[in-house]
Amino acid sequence: AAHTRVAFAEVETYAKKFFSRSGIPSQEVLSSEPGLILDSGCGTGRSTRMLGERYPNDLVIGVDRSLTRLSKNMGRSPTGNEENDSFVRTLDGQPNVLLVRAELSSFWRLIVDAGWTFRRHFLLYPNPYPKPRRLKSRFYAHPVFPTLLSIGDEIIVRSNWLGYLDEFTKSAGYVSNYYSDVCLCNFESIGPAPILIKDEGSALTNFERKYYECGESVYELRLIRTSR
Repeated sequence: AAHTRVAFAEVETYAKKFFSRSGIPSQEVLSSEPGLILDSGCGTGRSTRMLGERYPNDLVIGVDRSLTRLSKNMGRSPTGNEENDSFVRTLDGQPNVLLVRAELSSFWRLIVDAGWTFRRHFLLYPNPYPKPRRLKSRFYAHPVFPTLLSIGDEIIVRSNWLGYLDEFTKSAGYVSNYYSDVCLCNFESIGPAPILIKDEGSALTNFERKYYECGESVYELRLIRTSR
């Protein structure tokens, strides 16, 4: 989509300024150096903001397709066209956080084409397309899944749906072996395991806050790259 290409160009311009000394990471960087973090399907951007606080030296990019959802975190109503307009904004007081309105699969492909290396890739939308007839819309059953797996030295997936995380793990193994030239190649799978949410304020997303309030468990899966 045109608005995704425009948004990526804006992100690239900002990233060049953010990484003015070292350049946008195109290979694994030392933990002491600034890196890139991607928050895919970030919704209102609550998780992106909190990740920016957790990793203040890294550039955290939150991407969602909805202008309405993203505008909620900016404290104002959307001012553009939901279908066609690009949206790239920093948060007040957090120059290391970018909220981006873009179509995810296209944005991922642009990242790969640009050769960027992400330290971490978060997928926190908990229950994507639960109905069986929408199976092919889930990340792990979508044609873009190999591209997704190629982004991030560590991929962190959270959900209240344990079955989804189990299927994500199995699909990652199958796809990584088949597309070894573009995927994680070799990775260590940790989890899925339950995570502790201490209070509403520590919930990364509005969904996790809702689960905390009703006493429902949230699980985390981590895929850690062991070689490229």
